[in-house]
Amino acid sequence: MSENAMNSPLVPSRNAVLIGASGGIGAALARQLAAEGWTLALLARDEAALGALRDELNAHYGDACAQVVGHDVMDYDAIPAAFQQLLAEMGHIDALVYIAGYQPLVALDELTMRKIARWLRLTYWGRL
Repeated sequence: MSENAMNSPLVPSRNAVLIGASGGIGAALARQLAAEGWTLALLARDEAALGALRDELNAHYGDACAQVVGHDVMDYDAIPAAFQQLLAEMGHIDALVYIAGYQPLVALDELTMRKIARWLRLTYWGRL
C-alpha cells in the first residue's frame, strides 16, 4: 500500500504502543511495525535510545511514524497520565506490547535477593 493510501481518511490508522522499545526485541519490533505502516508510541526509560530510534523510523517512514514517551514501568503513578497523553495524541490504540525487561547476568553466587526483587518488579509487576 502506498504511503498516500495509508494516510487516507478511508484507511484507518493502526496505532501501537511499545513499552520497552529502546533496544533489542522492542526496537526490532518497532522497525517491523513501522515497515508495515503502523504509527508507534515508543516507551522506555532510555529516552536517548528512543529518540535515535524515532529519528531513524521517521526519516525512513515519515515524520508522523513514531513518537517518544519517556516512561519507567516501575513508576506506577505515572501510568494513567502517560496513557491519557497517548490517547489524546493517537486517538486510539490498536496494540499494546509490553517488551520491557532484563535478565541479570551474574554468577549464581552473586545473585542476591535485591537483584531478584528488582528483576521481578520490572518483568512481572511492571506488566500489571
